[in-house]
Amino acid sequence: MAMTLSACMHCFPMYSVEKAIDIVSGLGFKAIELSAVRPHIYYPEDYTKDEVRMIRELTRSAGLKIVGLHADDGSAFFSNLTHHNEKVRRWKINNLKTSAELASLLGTNIITTTPGYYCSIGTRKEKAWEWAKQGLSEAARECANHGVVIALEPCPGTPITDSRDGLALIERIGLDNVKVLLDTGHAMMSFHSSWRENGPHPVDSIYELKEHLAYVHLDDNHGVEDEHLVPGDGIIDFEAVLNALRDIKYRGDLSLELAARDPRTGFKRSRQYLEPLLKS
Repeated sequence: MAMTLSACMHCFPMYSVEKAIDIVSGLGFKAIELSAVRPHIYYPEDYTKDEVRMIRELTRSAGLKIVGLHADDGSAFFSNLTHHNEKVRRWKINNLKTSAELASLLGTNIITTTPGYYCSIGTRKEKAWEWAKQGLSEAARECANHGVVIALEPCPGTPITDSRDGLALIERIGLDNVKVLLDTGHAMMSFHSSWRENGPHPVDSIYELKEHLAYVHLDDNHGVEDEHLVPGDGIIDFEAVLNALRDIKYRGDLSLELAARDPRTGFKRSRQYLEPLLKS
């Protein structure tokens, strides 16, 4: 099975879920990563089960396969397994559990998340690791009841700066449904900037992750900031990235996570750049 390009709906915060689905389908995509945060599918507060099923059917009728559910809002304070406030940690654990139910209702088996940004709130890294392990372990057991995998996203500023940290954490958790998401932009930041001495290159990360790699976000940058550029606009060698994914026989999806001013133009340019590489 060939790798498939999908569009991450997290890139469309200005549109309703229905409008975002219409745009992604109109751009010719066959797959989409939905988002479990406002203004999209915030469940169960904003959507009933029947309304979620209607979104699932709408997506199918638009010719799109739901390949993942973005279950993280990027907030250091309200979506954080590493927060020193136990109520915040509990909220995030419960949110992952409800995201697993939502994913099951939508017909996908992947939810993506970071463990939370401990640096910005003053949590010690050792404690952040402990709380992340505890929270993910509890959430993953409930996710397993829904047949859902947690794809854990390494990112500078979280307890898992890069893929090696991600591997170490999932090994400590020891559950088959906790795997790693590779975000090419985050991987280049941890390699190229001062976040870590001798961190792995994105291509090396792929070879090290192998069967533990559950999902991929594609975006570009210049190695310092999380710019979420169109592939080809930064310094990442995407031909090498795709070749490494082929080498490890990765058969998952490739989700474009951009921050373009005009997402339509960004997605079009991304496809124009990447599709020839995918065919080569």
